Amino acid sequence: MRKLVVAGGDARDRQVAILALKAGWAVWSWGFALDAMEELTAPDSYPEGAVLLGPVAGIDEDGHIATANGCLHVSCDILRRIGSGGWVAAGKLSAPMVACARSLGIQTLSYLQAEEFAWQNAVLTAEGAIGEAIGASGYGLYARPMVVLGYGRVGSVLSHRLRRLDAEVRVLDADAVHRAQARSFGMAVHDIDPACASGADLVFNTIPYPVITRDWERVLMDTVVFELASPPGGVAPEVDRSKVSVRPLPGIPGRVAPKRAAQIIWETVWPIGSRIDTREEQGNERPG
Repeated sequence: MRKLVVAGGDARDRQVAILALKAGWAVWSWGFALDAMEELTAPDSYPEGAVLLGPVAGIDEDGHIATANGCLHVSCDILRRIGSGGWVAAGKLSAPMVACARSLGIQTLSYLQAEEFAWQNAVLTAEGAIGEAIGASGYGLYARPMVVLGYGRVGSVLSHRLRRLDAEVRVLDADAVHRAQARSFGMAVHDIDPACASGADLVFNTIPYPVITRDWERVLMDTVVFELASPPGGVAPEVDRSKVSVRPLPGIPGRVAPKRAAQIIWETVWPIGSRIDTREEQGNERPG
């Protein structure tokens, strides 16, 4: 039987563990408790040959994982227990962790970088953002002016969802190709300029570096800014938060749709997991 350790503890991690159980894996939780499975309470109890699935936040350069029960450490001894031909996956894996794992013949996957994960996760991010946005300005969405900063995966999905709700969407992006893509779908498109956000009820930022500077403060005084990008995000530190209402939405897929978010993770790691020879049996299980 294939063996899996799921580390973390948020709603997604719990649901992933349940999916793996349904797919016929032997599953241990690490850093959280779940009634249906055994919890690892000490590193020396790590099951021999069990592969490791870490949380979206990832495993840092020192091998640390933030979990519901505190910080855990993925040591060299644990990697040796996983063994050659096994795998380690997490949202992000540091370069030292990848190098150490591969030196032991262990496959690695940083699933946040996988396109199939990113696009499906973008849908949940957009849906969650819209759920948060409805009523945030006091006007609703219908026929109201909205600005989407960035037309990448999340920005493009969000822009189309908002248009389907008959919001008046403006897309701001510094990339000429992204602007052309948005324009080809009939979007109102502009370069990144605070004047283009004037009068907007809501601004959704999807750009992971500061683009909203103090020049935007006057324009955004009556606007709610939803921060959807990963750190450092699109709002510069010097922006006066008493003048600009910023609502960070970190990890929103796992909060609004943990079951679907877990399915996306499991479907992304499944191809690498399905290639593992456990030396016990070759199954044809599929994700539940």
